[in-house]
Amino acid sequence: MNFFCWPSPGTVNTSTSSIFMDGTSGGLSRYTPTTDSPPALPAPVVLTSIRGDTRDYEPTDQPTLPYLQRSLSFQFSALDYTEESRMRFRYRLLGNDDTWKETHGKSVRFAGLPGGHYVFEVLAAGPNGLWSPQPARFAFSIKPLWWQTSWFIALGVLAVLMIGMASWRLRVRALVAQKELLERQVAERTAELLASHRQLDQIAYHDMLTGLPNRRMFTEQLRIRPATARRQHGSFGILLIDLDHFKRVNDQFGDDAGDAVLIETAKRLREALRESDCAARLGGDEFGILLVSPCNRVGIETVCGRIIDSFAVSIPFKEIELQAICSIGAAIFPEDGDNQEDLYKSADLALYESKRVHQDISG
Repeated sequence: MNFFCWPSPGTVNTSTSSIFMDGTSGGLSRYTPTTDSPPALPAPVVLTSIRGDTRDYEPTDQPTLPYLQRSLSFQFSALDYTEESRMRFRYRLLGNDDTWKETHGKSVRFAGLPGGHYVFEVLAAGPNGLWSPQPARFAFSIKPLWWQTSWFIALGVLAVLMIGMASWRLRVRALVAQKELLERQVAERTAELLASHRQLDQIAYHDMLTGLPNRRMFTEQLRIRPATARRQHGSFGILLIDLDHFKRVNDQFGDDAGDAVLIETAKRLREALRESDCAARLGGDEFGILLVSPCNRVGIETVCGRIIDSFAVSIPFKEIELQAICSIGAAIFPEDGDNQEDLYKSADLALYESKRVHQDISG
Protein backbone atom coordinates (compact mmCIF):
# COMPACT_ATOMS: atom_id res chain seq x y z
CA MET A 1 0.00 0.00 0.00
CA ASN A 2 1.48 3.32 -1.07
CA PHE A 3 0.65 6.79 0.29
CA PHE A 4 1.39 9.97 -1.55
CA CYS A 5 1.12 13.47 -0.32
CA TRP A 6 1.96 16.68 -2.02
CA PRO A 7 1.05 20.28 -1.58
CA SER A 8 -1.84 21.50 -3.59
CA PRO A 9 -1.38 24.57 -5.72
CA GLY A 10 -2.40 27.76 -4.04
CA THR A 11 -1.76 31.41 -3.80
CA VAL A 12 0.51 33.27 -1.50
CA ASN A 13 -0.62 33.62 2.16
CA THR A 14 -3.10 30.77 1.89
CA SER A 15 -3.07 27.81 4.17
CA THR A 16 -1.26 24.79 2.97
CA SER A 17 -3.36 21.67 2.42
CA SER A 18 -2.31 18.11 1.85
CA ILE A 19 -3.56 15.42 -0.47
CA PHE A 20 -3.36 11.78 0.54
CA MET A 21 -3.35 8.98 -2.05
CA ASP A 22 -4.23 5.42 -1.10
CA GLY A 23 -3.98 2.41 -3.27
CA THR A 24 -7.01 0.15 -3.18
CA SER A 25 -8.29 -2.79 -5.19
CA GLY A 26 -10.22 -0.35 -7.28
CA GLY A 27 -7.27 1.86 -8.02
CA LEU A 28 -5.75 4.90 -6.42
CA SER A 29 -7.95 6.84 -3.94
CA ARG A 30 -7.35 10.49 -3.20
CA TYR A 31 -8.11 12.11 0.21
CA THR A 32 -8.11 15.82 0.93
CA PRO A 33 -8.45 16.63 4.66
CA THR A 34 -10.74 19.54 5.51
CA THR A 35 -9.33 22.62 7.14
CA ASP A 36 -12.48 23.19 9.38
CA SER A 37 -12.34 22.41 13.11
CA PRO A 38 -14.21 19.29 14.25
CA PRO A 39 -17.63 19.98 15.78
CA ALA A 40 -17.74 20.48 19.61
CA LEU A 41 -19.45 17.51 21.29
CA PRO A 42 -20.20 16.80 24.98
CA ALA A 43 -18.04 14.18 26.59
CA PRO A 44 -19.75 10.92 27.65
CA VAL A 45 -18.98 9.71 31.18
CA VAL A 46 -18.74 6.22 32.62
CA LEU A 47 -18.26 4.67 36.05
CA THR A 48 -14.93 2.87 36.03
CA SER A 49 -15.02 1.49 39.56
CA ILE A 50 -17.64 0.95 42.32
CA ARG A 51 -16.15 -0.41 45.50
CA GLY A 52 -17.93 -1.33 48.70
CA ASP A 53 -16.54 -2.37 52.09
CA THR A 54 -16.25 -6.03 51.11
CA ARG A 55 -16.64 -6.23 47.30
CA ASP A 56 -16.79 -4.37 44.00
CA TYR A 57 -19.95 -3.78 41.97
CA GLU A 58 -20.83 -3.34 38.32
CA PRO A 59 -22.73 -0.24 37.19
CA THR A 60 -25.68 -2.43 36.27
CA ASP A 61 -25.91 -3.93 39.75
CA GLN A 62 -28.57 -2.68 42.12
CA PRO A 63 -27.32 -4.07 45.41
CA THR A 64 -28.79 -3.81 48.87
CA LEU A 65 -25.98 -3.14 51.30
CA PRO A 66 -26.06 -4.31 54.91
CA TYR A 67 -26.38 -1.50 57.39
CA LEU A 68 -22.91 -2.20 58.82
CA GLN A 69 -21.34 -2.09 55.33
CA ARG A 70 -22.85 1.10 54.00
CA SER A 71 -19.81 2.80 52.46
CA LEU A 72 -19.22 3.13 48.68
CA SER A 73 -16.39 4.63 46.60
CA PHE A 74 -17.01 5.70 43.00
CA GLN A 75 -14.39 6.31 40.28
CA PHE A 76 -15.45 7.78 36.95
CA SER A 77 -13.93 8.96 33.69
CA ALA A 78 -14.93 10.88 30.56
CA LEU A 79 -14.74 9.20 27.17
CA ASP A 80 -12.75 12.05 25.67
CA TYR A 81 -9.15 12.59 24.55
CA THR A 82 -8.95 15.86 26.41
CA GLU A 83 -6.22 16.06 29.00
CA GLU A 84 -7.63 14.86 32.34
CA SER A 85 -6.61 17.98 34.23
CA ARG A 86 -8.89 20.00 31.95
CA MET A 87 -11.95 17.81 32.63
CA ARG A 88 -14.63 18.74 35.17
CA PHE A 89 -17.11 16.45 36.85
CA ARG A 90 -20.43 17.06 38.54
CA TYR A 91 -22.11 14.48 40.84
CA ARG A 92 -25.00 14.05 43.21
CA LEU A 93 -26.54 11.31 45.38
CA LEU A 94 -30.30 11.19 45.00
CA GLY A 95 -31.97 10.16 48.22
CA ASN A 96 -29.36 11.99 50.29
CA ASP A 97 -28.70 15.36 48.61
CA ASP A 98 -30.25 16.31 45.27
CA THR A 99 -27.89 19.23 44.62
CA TRP A 100 -25.04 18.87 42.13
CA LYS A 101 -21.49 19.17 43.42
CA GLU A 102 -18.59 19.92 41.09
CA THR A 103 -15.11 18.43 41.33
CA HIS A 104 -11.94 18.10 39.20
CA GLY A 105 -11.17 14.74 40.79
CA LYS A 106 -12.21 11.39 39.37
CA SER A 107 -13.48 9.73 42.54
CA VAL A 108 -15.84 10.29 45.43
CA ARG A 109 -16.66 8.31 48.57
CA PHE A 110 -19.82 8.08 50.69
CA ALA A 111 -19.78 6.63 54.19
CA GLY A 112 -22.25 6.29 57.06
CA LEU A 113 -25.34 6.66 54.89
CA PRO A 114 -28.65 5.93 56.62
CA GLY A 115 -30.92 3.19 55.41
CA GLY A 116 -32.87 3.95 52.24
CA HIS A 117 -32.76 3.97 48.44
CA TYR A 118 -30.11 5.97 46.53
CA VAL A 119 -29.02 6.75 42.97
CA PHE A 120 -25.51 8.07 42.27
CA GLU A 121 -25.23 10.26 39.16
CA VAL A 122 -22.15 11.85 37.58
CA LEU A 123 -21.63 14.18 34.56
CA ALA A 124 -18.47 15.26 32.75
CA ALA A 125 -17.53 18.41 30.82
CA GLY A 126 -14.45 19.25 28.73
CA PRO A 127 -12.88 22.58 27.84
CA ASN A 128 -15.82 23.34 25.58
CA GLY A 129 -18.05 23.52 28.72
CA LEU A 130 -20.57 21.03 27.38
CA TRP A 131 -21.80 18.55 29.96
CA SER A 132 -22.59 14.93 29.26
CA PRO A 133 -26.10 14.51 27.84
CA GLN A 134 -26.83 11.61 30.20
CA PRO A 135 -25.28 10.97 33.59
CA ALA A 136 -23.70 7.69 34.54
CA ARG A 137 -25.91 6.12 37.21
CA PHE A 138 -25.66 3.53 39.92
CA ALA A 139 -28.69 2.61 42.01
CA PHE A 140 -28.32 0.92 45.38
CA SER A 141 -30.10 0.52 48.70
CA ILE A 142 -28.96 0.31 52.29
CA LYS A 143 -30.86 -2.05 54.49
CA PRO A 144 -32.06 -0.16 57.60
CA LEU A 145 -31.78 -1.48 61.12
CA TRP A 146 -34.85 -3.28 62.44
CA TRP A 147 -35.96 -0.24 64.39
CA GLN A 148 -35.66 1.88 61.24
CA THR A 149 -37.95 -0.29 59.14
CA SER A 150 -41.36 0.92 58.01
CA TRP A 151 -43.20 -1.78 59.90
CA PHE A 152 -41.42 -0.88 63.13
CA ILE A 153 -42.12 2.81 62.57
CA ALA A 154 -45.77 1.97 61.86
CA LEU A 155 -45.91 -0.07 65.06
CA GLY A 156 -44.24 2.79 66.91
CA VAL A 157 -46.78 5.27 65.57
CA LEU A 158 -49.58 2.87 66.51
CA ALA A 159 -48.08 2.43 69.98
CA VAL A 160 -47.82 6.19 70.40
CA LEU A 161 -51.45 6.57 69.31
CA MET A 162 -52.54 3.83 71.69
CA ILE A 163 -50.52 5.35 74.54
CA GLY A 164 -51.98 8.76 73.71
CA MET A 165 -55.49 7.31 73.67
CA ALA A 166 -54.85 5.45 76.91
CA SER A 167 -53.45 8.62 78.46
CA TRP A 168 -56.48 10.55 77.23
CA ARG A 169 -58.81 7.95 78.69
CA LEU A 170 -56.91 7.96 81.97
CA ARG A 171 -57.06 11.74 81.97
CA VAL A 172 -60.80 11.68 81.28
CA ARG A 173 -61.26 9.03 83.97
CA ALA A 174 -59.22 11.11 86.40
CA LEU A 175 -61.28 14.20 85.54
CA VAL A 176 -64.52 12.24 85.98
CA ALA A 177 -63.26 10.85 89.29
CA GLN A 178 -62.24 14.34 90.35
CA LYS A 179 -65.65 15.66 89.30
CA GLU A 180 -67.40 12.90 91.24
CA LEU A 181 -65.15 13.59 94.24
CA LEU A 182 -65.99 17.29 94.06
CA GLU A 183 -69.68 16.46 93.74
CA ARG A 184 -69.47 14.19 96.77
CA GLN A 185 -67.59 16.85 98.69
CA VAL A 186 -70.14 19.46 97.67
CA ALA A 187 -72.98 17.11 98.62
CA GLU A 188 -71.32 16.31 101.95
CA ARG A 189 -70.66 19.98 102.56
CA THR A 190 -74.23 20.83 101.62
CA ALA A 191 -75.51 18.13 103.96
CA GLU A 192 -73.27 19.47 106.70
CA LEU A 193 -74.55 23.00 106.09
CA LEU A 194 -78.15 21.79 106.09
CA ALA A 195 -77.49 19.86 109.28
CA SER A 196 -75.87 22.95 110.74
CA HIS A 197 -78.85 25.05 109.69
CA ARG A 198 -81.22 22.51 111.16
CA GLN A 199 -79.17 22.50 114.34
CA LEU A 200 -79.20 26.28 114.42
CA ASP A 201 -82.92 26.25 113.79
CA GLN A 202 -83.29 23.69 116.54
CA ILE A 203 -81.29 25.89 118.87
CA ALA A 204 -83.06 29.05 117.74
CA TYR A 205 -86.61 27.70 117.83
CA HIS A 206 -86.56 24.71 120.19
CA ASP A 207 -85.88 24.04 123.83
CA MET A 208 -82.79 21.85 124.16
CA LEU A 209 -83.97 20.05 127.29
CA THR A 210 -87.50 19.05 126.33
CA GLY A 211 -87.31 19.25 122.52
CA LEU A 212 -90.44 21.43 122.47
CA PRO A 213 -90.60 24.71 120.51
CA ASN A 214 -89.28 27.61 122.57
CA ARG A 215 -90.78 31.01 123.36
CA ARG A 216 -89.49 32.47 120.07
CA MET A 217 -91.34 29.99 117.91
CA PHE A 218 -94.42 30.16 120.12
CA THR A 219 -94.47 33.95 119.82
CA GLU A 220 -94.09 33.81 115.99
CA GLN A 221 -96.88 31.24 115.70
CA LEU A 222 -99.11 33.33 117.98
CA ARG A 223 -98.37 36.42 115.88
CA ILE A 224 -99.57 34.90 112.59
CA ARG A 225 -102.54 32.94 113.95
CA PRO A 226 -105.00 35.88 114.25
CA ALA A 227 -104.62 36.84 110.57
CA THR A 228 -105.05 33.21 109.50
CA ALA A 229 -108.14 32.79 111.68
CA ARG A 230 -109.69 35.97 110.28
CA ARG A 231 -109.22 34.78 106.67
CA GLN A 232 -110.75 31.40 107.50
CA HIS A 233 -113.46 32.89 109.79
CA GLY A 234 -112.25 30.53 112.48
CA SER A 235 -110.94 30.62 116.00
CA PHE A 236 -108.07 29.21 118.04
CA GLY A 237 -107.15 28.93 121.69
CA ILE A 238 -104.12 29.63 123.79
CA LEU A 239 -103.17 27.87 127.04
CA LEU A 240 -100.51 29.03 129.47
CA ILE A 241 -99.32 26.38 131.95
CA ASP A 242 -97.20 26.83 135.05
CA LEU A 243 -95.91 24.07 137.37
CA ASP A 244 -96.78 24.71 141.01
CA HIS A 245 -94.08 24.28 143.67
CA PHE A 246 -91.45 23.48 141.00
CA LYS A 247 -88.78 25.39 142.92
CA ARG A 248 -89.39 23.14 145.89
CA VAL A 249 -88.52 20.08 143.75
CA ASN A 250 -85.23 21.64 142.65
CA ASP A 251 -84.31 22.68 146.14
CA GLN A 252 -85.19 19.35 147.74
CA PHE A 253 -84.03 16.85 145.12
CA GLY A 254 -81.62 18.81 142.91
CA ASP A 255 -81.61 20.14 139.37
CA ASP A 256 -81.63 16.64 137.87
CA ALA A 257 -84.98 15.99 139.47
CA GLY A 258 -86.30 19.29 138.15
CA ASP A 259 -85.10 18.40 134.65
CA ALA A 260 -86.83 15.02 134.89
CA VAL A 261 -90.10 16.79 135.81
CA LEU A 262 -89.80 19.19 132.88
CA ILE A 263 -89.02 16.39 130.40
CA GLU A 264 -91.96 14.31 131.63
CA THR A 265 -94.24 17.37 131.51
CA ALA A 266 -93.35 17.96 127.85
CA LYS A 267 -94.04 14.29 127.06
CA ARG A 268 -97.46 14.35 128.76
CA LEU A 269 -98.44 17.61 127.05
CA ARG A 270 -97.69 16.11 123.64
CA GLU A 271 -99.73 13.04 124.48
CA ALA A 272 -102.69 15.15 125.61
CA LEU A 273 -102.77 17.28 122.41
CA ARG A 274 -103.55 16.70 118.77
CA GLU A 275 -100.72 16.65 116.22
CA SER A 276 -101.97 19.93 114.77
CA ASP A 277 -101.69 21.67 118.17
CA CYS A 278 -98.45 23.29 119.27
CA ALA A 279 -96.95 22.90 122.77
CA ALA A 280 -93.91 25.01 123.71
CA ARG A 281 -91.69 25.60 126.70
CA LEU A 282 -91.66 29.33 127.34
CA GLY A 283 -88.93 29.19 129.98
CA GLY A 284 -88.35 27.74 133.43
CA ASP A 285 -91.48 25.82 134.43
CA GLU A 286 -93.77 27.78 132.04
CA PHE A 287 -95.38 26.13 129.00
CA GLY A 288 -97.68 27.43 126.30
CA ILE A 289 -100.11 25.68 123.97
CA LEU A 290 -101.78 26.86 120.73
CA LEU A 291 -104.99 25.00 119.92
CA VAL A 292 -106.06 25.24 116.27
CA SER A 293 -109.63 25.74 115.12
CA PRO A 294 -112.31 24.71 115.53
CA CYS A 295 -111.90 25.84 119.09
CA ASN A 296 -114.51 26.71 121.77
CA ARG A 297 -114.76 26.69 125.52
CA VAL A 298 -116.01 23.12 125.65
CA GLY A 299 -113.05 21.93 123.59
CA ILE A 300 -110.58 23.90 125.73
CA GLU A 301 -112.07 22.48 128.94
CA THR A 302 -111.68 18.97 127.51
CA VAL A 303 -108.01 19.54 126.71
CA CYS A 304 -107.37 21.10 130.12
CA GLY A 305 -109.03 18.11 131.76
CA ARG A 306 -106.74 15.67 129.91
CA ILE A 307 -103.66 17.68 130.91
CA ILE A 308 -104.65 17.82 134.58
CA ASP A 309 -105.46 14.10 134.59
CA SER A 310 -102.01 13.32 133.12
CA PHE A 311 -100.36 15.05 136.09
CA ALA A 312 -102.23 12.82 138.53
CA VAL A 313 -99.65 10.12 137.86
CA SER A 314 -96.41 10.61 139.78
CA ILE A 315 -93.07 10.97 137.98
CA PRO A 316 -90.46 8.33 138.84
CA PHE A 317 -86.97 9.63 139.57
CA LYS A 318 -84.32 7.24 140.80
CA GLU A 319 -85.81 5.60 143.91
CA ILE A 320 -88.43 8.29 144.58
CA GLU A 321 -91.72 9.42 143.06
CA LEU A 322 -92.14 13.08 142.21
CA GLN A 323 -95.51 14.75 142.09
CA ALA A 324 -96.19 17.67 139.74
CA ILE A 325 -99.18 20.01 139.86
CA CYS A 326 -99.96 22.55 137.14
CA SER A 327 -102.07 25.68 136.80
CA ILE A 328 -103.65 26.53 133.43
CA GLY A 329 -104.86 29.82 131.99
CA ALA A 330 -106.86 29.82 128.73
CA ALA A 331 -108.05 32.38 126.17
CA ILE A 332 -110.01 32.07 122.90
CA PHE A 333 -109.69 34.16 119.74
CA PRO A 334 -111.51 36.46 119.15
CA GLU A 335 -113.71 36.44 122.28
CA ASP A 336 -110.83 37.06 124.70
CA GLY A 337 -108.69 39.15 122.31
CA ASP A 338 -108.43 39.81 118.58
CA ASN A 339 -104.66 40.30 118.49
CA GLN A 340 -101.54 38.69 119.85
CA GLU A 341 -101.02 41.01 122.82
CA ASP A 342 -104.58 41.03 124.08
CA LEU A 343 -104.97 37.29 123.69
CA TYR A 344 -101.74 36.53 125.58
CA LYS A 345 -102.68 39.00 128.30
CA SER A 346 -106.10 37.33 128.77
CA ALA A 347 -104.49 33.88 129.08
CA ASP A 348 -101.88 35.22 131.51
CA LEU A 349 -104.61 36.75 133.73
CA ALA A 350 -106.47 33.45 133.67
CA LEU A 351 -103.27 31.64 134.68
CA TYR A 352 -102.73 34.05 137.56
CA GLU A 353 -106.25 33.41 138.79
CA SER A 354 -105.76 29.65 138.52
CA LYS A 355 -102.54 29.78 140.57
CA ARG A 356 -104.26 31.93 143.22
CA VAL A 357 -107.03 29.35 143.56
CA HIS A 358 -104.47 26.54 143.93
CA GLN A 359 -102.62 28.48 146.58
CA ASP A 360 -105.82 29.10 148.49
CA ILE A 361 -106.69 25.42 148.35
CA SER A 362 -103.22 24.25 149.36
CA GLY A 363 -103.01 26.98 152.04
